[in-house]
Amino acid sequence: MDELKAKLKNMLREKSDVLSGGGELEDSVRLGEPGWRERYYREKFEAKTVEEIEEIQRDVVRLPSYITISHCYYSFFVSE
Repeated sequence: MDELKAKLKNMLREKSDVLSGGGELEDSVRLGEPGWRERYYREKFEAKTVEEIEEIQRDVVRLPSYITISHCYYSFFVSE
């Protein structure tokens, strides 16, 4: 779980750096297109297999601070 927290912290910091520098993020998830869930977990959590996705889903449920963050930033993606 500490590894997940560290990944989230780093990803949020990187995205903040890009946006504060005037850059734009590419929409690699392509919400609504087939396979978007897999792309979401690959992009946000670097998951490569179904097993990794399921492990992340279990970890996220146990991580109260991420639930708050996800409601603010990713609520339109999260369906589990």
